[in-house]
Amino acid sequence: MGQHEGNDGALQLALEWDGQGIAAARVASPRPLAARLLQGRPAAEAGELAPRLFTLCAAAQGSAARRALAAAAGAPMAEPDGAERQRLSREMIGEHLWRLGLDWPPLLGLPPRKEALVAWRKGLPAADRPQWRSFAAHALELPLCAAPGTDLLEHLDASAWWQSLPGERDWDCLAAHALAPTLAGRPRETGAAARCRRQPEVAALWQAGRRAAARLQARCLELEALLDGHWDPAWVDACSPAPGIGLARVETARGPLLHLVALAAGTVQRYVIVAPTEWNFHPAGAFVQDTTGLPAPTPEAARHMARCIALSLDPCVAVGITLDTHHHA
Repeated sequence: MGQHEGNDGALQLALEWDGQGIAAARVASPRPLAARLLQGRPAAEAGELAPRLFTLCAAAQGSAARRALAAAAGAPMAEPDGAERQRLSREMIGEHLWRLGLDWPPLLGLPPRKEALVAWRKGLPAADRPQWRSFAAHALELPLCAAPGTDLLEHLDASAWWQSLPGERDWDCLAAHALAPTLAGRPRETGAAARCRRQPEVAALWQAGRRAAARLQARCLELEALLDGHWDPAWVDACSPAPGIGLARVETARGPLLHLVALAAGTVQRYVIVAPTEWNFHPAGAFVQDTTGLPAPTPEAARHMARCIALSLDPCVAVGITLDTHHHA
């Protein structure tokens, strides 16, 4: 028999429960390739349309599109000015606050922290902000992963990303790569945990196999740093590795966002977007690695742990969970 939850989600997570735990996990991501809608359009039109194609991270999508198109046209853009940094920073803060204030509390048995999101939007001073490090203490309630984890994605600038792409830069291969990206042939994990891997609190949890807890801790630490005005200039860059080709990288709450474009006579010939969610929910990536082998005495426990692992990996789309219990039955 099978049990379903939110099966109309864009990201489908299938679990096999054997009566003792999660014996296997699979990921299906039948997401449309929004980048195809930009092909065949004039560069200026594509740059205006790109951020409107996405509900989340519109500022990052717009920045990446403008920079990739500019690089392809032979006019790489300068570092983000104050206004662009503020837009990107506010977007990251908003994503972190939404997850921590609204999505995580129900899974941890806590009341929502909606007031934190409201206070930030109203621009209240730091003294009125909740301290998120205390919230991270609840991370120890999250599952202890049984299997070795996926390696964290290291920081690469735009030029290094171009060198890392597979398939000798064949565009059909690059489009397929965008749906299940790898680095050096292996899936990687990205997001706040990758950026904060050297923070002692994060590193200790990660080494102990408490990877969901490490991700939550990293998100809390990064949120506090962003609220205090931290911004890393290396989070945004672009390059033109060949005439008519542009690649831009913009860091988001979920990890690096890549836009790759080919221009000819001012018209977009090919466009590929590699989103962070595709890294973390790779068919052999972090979600599958972290859930497989988790002990779960009941189907409800299996679903709860899968929801916690999935949320810790911060999908940018709705999630549907299917639980297969027929082997146990």
